[in-house]
Amino acid sequence: MPIADCGFRDGPLGLGAEMLVQTGPTLLVNIGVDPEYKYSENGSTFNSDITQVKALIDTGATFSCIDDDLAQSLDLPLVDRRVFCLLTGKYELNGFLAHIVIPALSFFQHGIFYGFPNDSHELYQAVLGRTFLQHMMLDYDGRTGSVRIARQPSDLDAALQHGTAASGGTIRP
Repeated sequence: MPIADCGFRDGPLGLGAEMLVQTGPTLLVNIGVDPEYKYSENGSTFNSDITQVKALIDTGATFSCIDDDLAQSLDLPLVDRRVFCLLTGKYELNGFLAHIVIPALSFFQHGIFYGFPNDSHELYQAVLGRTFLQHMMLDYDGRTGSVRIARQPSDLDAALQHGTAASGGTIRP
């Protein structure tokens, strides 16, 4: 079962609990689109356009999404526009066809990711919402700043082997 640390420890930059409050749990992800991708039992690889982007794990977000400026700079295909109610009001957001690969968890999520207006480029360029978290177990200890996330093999892995799943799954070595 792949497990990743996505919180903070006490160190020279401060207390782990305080850093978690300021930044939130984050993972490094790869973002791109690979129209040639096909699942293979012998191994699946993606051509990711950008690597090592910080992604915020957000239990309050329904969907996973990508920084709009980043999505446009990667020339991700624009496939939808939809109105969303965010904390600061209603926005019409672009929907981009993309994948987000989480190497630490051997996991990918493929589909439409909406671009969000991002004033915090230095903190994160993607948000992993509940559509991502539905495949995970999250252990959050706010007292220490420790956050761990784990992916258990599931029925989704079997569906991928049979080519019946399109929204997320395991990356085969």
